[in-house]
Amino acid sequence: NSEARRLRESLQEERNKRLLQQAVDEMERDGLAKMSQRQFSDALQTFEAALRMKPDDSHLQVLVTQARGRMLGSREASRLLSEAKREAQSDRLAEARALALKALESDPDNPEAPALALHLEGLIAKIESGKQLNAGMEQAERLLAEKKYAMAIEKLAALESEYPGSHQIGELHT
Repeated sequence: NSEARRLRESLQEERNKRLLQQAVDEMERDGLAKMSQRQFSDALQTFEAALRMKPDDSHLQVLVTQARGRMLGSREASRLLSEAKREAQSDRLAEARALALKALESDPDNPEAPALALHLEGLIAKIESGKQLNAGMEQAERLLAEKKYAMAIEKLAALESEYPGSHQIGELHT
């Protein structure tokens, strides 16, 4: 009779372990799905719940650490992107770009950070190009004022090839 009871207890214990493992496996899959959807806080809660069921599971401990790191990185990236947008609105484009790049470092998979950084780089390049065109135009105007027509025409031709279709060059060139 005691042998049958031990066998029954052993079978019940095995069944409980299997059910526990199935529940933990399901929670792990759910947590991983949440991670892939960038729902890091929910994923962290799911992994922590699974870890409470199996506290010695080193794989779950790693998943908890990863989810926490991704959650914190995502929060930091959001903060940095908000700050970058404020800087951009204040025409501090270089500072805004640096913040967008920091956001990308904090959360490499952030969908907004690369687009913002590229947009800011484009704006900065456009402004720099405009500055260079204006400097070249000023130089051409000085040459014209000094009656160095051949040099002015040469400068305007160089500017025209570098900035095709610029109305500023056409106005001065005529």
